[in-house]
Amino acid sequence: MKLFTLVTKKLFLMLSFVTASVTSFAQTASISPSSTQTTFAGGSITFTATRGNNNWGSGSNSATYSYLWTVSGGTYTISGTNPISVGSGGASNQKTITFSSAGTYTVSCTVTRSSNGNTATTSSVTVNVFTPNLYSTSGTGTVKAYKVNPVIGSIDYGPVDVFTPSGNTAGLGKNKANVNDPQGCLYYILNTNNNSGIVQIYAATPTGTGDTNVGSIDMNGSGDNNSLGFVRIGFDANGKGWIIAGDGSTSLYIASFQGNGTNAISNVNTFSNSTLTISGGSASEFQNGDLAISANGTLYALANVTGADTYIYTLNSLTNPTTLTKKWTVQTGGGQFTGTSVNGVAWTQTGSLHISTGNGIYFIDQTTANSATGTVQCTLISSVSGLTDLGSSEFPSNSTLPVVYSSFNVKKNGSNADLTWTTDNEINNDHFIVQRSTDGVRFQNIGTINSKGNGSSQQSYSYSDPVGANTIVYYRLQQVDVSGSSTYSNIVALRINAANAAKITVYPNPFVSDIKLQVQADKKEDMVVRVSNMTGQVVLAKKYTLQTGDNVIVLTGVESLKTGIYTVEMITDGWKTVQRVTKQ
Repeated sequence: MKLFTLVTKKLFLMLSFVTASVTSFAQTASISPSSTQTTFAGGSITFTATRGNNNWGSGSNSATYSYLWTVSGGTYTISGTNPISVGSGGASNQKTITFSSAGTYTVSCTVTRSSNGNTATTSSVTVNVFTPNLYSTSGTGTVKAYKVNPVIGSIDYGPVDVFTPSGNTAGLGKNKANVNDPQGCLYYILNTNNNSGIVQIYAATPTGTGDTNVGSIDMNGSGDNNSLGFVRIGFDANGKGWIIAGDGSTSLYIASFQGNGTNAISNVNTFSNSTLTISGGSASEFQNGDLAISANGTLYALANVTGADTYIYTLNSLTNPTTLTKKWTVQTGGGQFTGTSVNGVAWTQTGSLHISTGNGIYFIDQTTANSATGTVQCTLISSVSGLTDLGSSEFPSNSTLPVVYSSFNVKKNGSNADLTWTTDNEINNDHFIVQRSTDGVRFQNIGTINSKGNGSSQQSYSYSDPVGANTIVYYRLQQVDVSGSSTYSNIVALRINAANAAKITVYPNPFVSDIKLQVQADKKEDMVVRVSNMTGQVVLAKKYTLQTGDNVIVLTGVESLKTGIYTVEMITDGWKTVQRVTKQ
């Protein structure tokens, strides 16, 4: 029994020695980086393959090794010779792989000792390669590429570094590939405090190569040396670059140029250095912001007052640009937009927008556009600091944002009510439905007017309605897209009788705890007061009896409302009025 035990122990030790010997001769190799990588089409990643320090055979530390790199999944290039022989122990080999097209790739490397054929293969690394549809810049930081979902605005891939600009960037634009700019280059302008109105323009390829100064433009003319702090750039679908620049208080200028890739710009037009007319607002609102241009050539300008409201303006004619018109107020959750240092705007291909701010990237969903209130909602999709602009080469042909009423009026003409309205930038608009109401709440369809077609020019429409014997009639328009979706205009009212409407004063505005309604009525009558938030939800409704003459009504119950903008409707049998107020 003792002899059997000794033999068993000896056999175990021999097997252990054999096992250890076999393990010591196993070859290994590793790759770095080893985790899943992401880059953009045309981007490059540098990999390093390293043979293990285990025994590759006698003299392994002075032998020659072959490194064979294998890539699958799409089009690519590998720097240098592949396979490559590495002498003097061949500890590692480094390769830069450029991924030319979008897709999912795998990368690995096989290491072989030349003298005895011992070999080992690294694990495979997955590389996700995407086609960017959004770019950002951040002052002295890098230009980054993203792939975003054009419908819900989320970031699918990125950010991935593209290149570091030559200086502190104030604006970023992405050109669409065209005959003058085959690669569709990235353009940026420098952020200089003492620029005397002269804007310096740089360009680089979409992969960040060839970064160079391609020209400059004097925005306010040789006779004006005032520096401009607001300077932004964007491109239209025809490959023409556009710049808006202003002093942040009284003057706003526009210029265009032909982008020629990393070659010098041409065909510069400063439109005689004339200042733009600002309709519905002022040049002082352009303290921060950006611009983007839709497929039909309508320029959208984002304007932000530091620490205050953010607006979207449109400019209808790029042939002879003269007037920026305020169209939308950007909001978050029906209240003031919460983004700080709002500085960039870029289209998605479906017609929504992304905005960059000092605290992240926001998404404007086109389906939240409210034509009646002139508002559109914005949500945060990525928290990141330091961004100074966004750019994309997307030029949407279908967006609900461009369908905007520039006017809607009604007047009495004999026994008829004559309705007239004008629109700007109709995109995929199919028709209008004219609606009538006798109480301003319940509307019925009374007529249909077909759209005059897409375009950036202003269109005019009219409709005549027999008014009957009503005291007051309310009208609104339902705009219907070719897809079947629709939006509504504001409500307009027409008094039929000769009685005078009440004189209304609403104060204080902004308010904190209560609202006072000063109403001068020409007779005793009941009045309904409704307060609604910016999504149209009625948050308060009360009924009061007006006396002939002056009435002061203290509207309580509003102190608990959230901070934001609200509408106050005052309705009687003879008139209706709407006032907008702000809760602090």
